[in-house]
Amino acid sequence: MNYRGGFQKEIDVVQTVNDWIYRAYHSNASDIHVEPMRDKLQVRMRVDGELEVLDSVPSESAMAILSRIKIMSGIDVNERRKPQDGRFSAEDFSKKGVHGLDMRVNCNPTYYGEKIVLRLIDKTKLKKFSLTDLGFSDKNIDSYRQSINSPYGMILHVGPTGSGKTTTLYAALREIIKITRNINTVEDPIEYTLPGVCHTQVHHDIGLTFPLILRALLRQDPDVIMIGEIRDHETAQIAVEAAMTGHSAHGYGRQRLLRRSRLAHRCLSAFCPKALRL
Repeated sequence: MNYRGGFQKEIDVVQTVNDWIYRAYHSNASDIHVEPMRDKLQVRMRVDGELEVLDSVPSESAMAILSRIKIMSGIDVNERRKPQDGRFSAEDFSKKGVHGLDMRVNCNPTYYGEKIVLRLIDKTKLKKFSLTDLGFSDKNIDSYRQSINSPYGMILHVGPTGSGKTTTLYAALREIIKITRNINTVEDPIEYTLPGVCHTQVHHDIGLTFPLILRALLRQDPDVIMIGEIRDHETAQIAVEAAMTGHSAHGYGRQRLLRRSRLAHRCLSAFCPKALRL
C-alpha cells in the first residue's frame, strides 16, 4: 500500500487516515508518526518499541491529510508555526473495529511541514488488565504487591514509550482501591478514570502544574498519590517528602525524555542533597 496516488477527493483522505488508525490498532501499535519529507509523506507506527513503515503518500497530498488529522483532533488548522496538542475518540470517525480507542495528538513544525504523532490509548485494555496479566514472575509480582500496599514509600515506573508504564500503574491502582483509602492522581492527560479514585488534570495554561496540585493534595489527607510525570526537581522533592511522611507515591518518567540516572539524581537531591557531594 505504498505510494498511492490521487488524493483529490475528501473521501480518499478520510479513508486513508481511518485505515492507518485501523491497521495500527490491530497491530498493537502504541503510536503513529506522520512525517513530511522532501518528496513524500512518510507514515510509521511503533510496535513493540520499534518503528516500522505503515504507508507513504505523495507530498502533494500532505496538506490535505495533515488538515484532516488536525480537524479530527480539534487543533487549529490555520496555525502551522507552533506546536499544538489535541485528542479524539477513534470511534467517532471510524465504523471499523476500534472500540474504546482514544487518540492523543501532537503536531510540531519541521523543515518540510508539520509532523504529527498520534498516540493510541486503548481504554478497553486499561479496563481489563490486572497485574497477573502483565507477565510478572511469581516472585516479582509478590514483591510488587507488597510495595504497592505499603502505607508509605515511593515506586517509580520508568521506560520508553509503549513499554507499559501506564498499563502497570492503572493495574496497580485497580488492585489497591478500597473504601478505606483516599487515592488521588495527578495526570497530563488523564488516560482513564477508575471508580474510587480522584483524578486531577494538569493545565499548564492556567498555572495548574504538577507541583501546585501535589501541594493541594497533601492538604487533603491522601493515602496514595499517583504522579503522571516527574519532570522537574520541585515535583520530585514534593513526591519524596510525601513518601517520607506517611503517604504512598507512584510515579513514572519517560526514558527518552528523562533518563533513569537523571530521575535518580533528582530524587536523591530532594531526599539527601549532601549525598551528591560525596
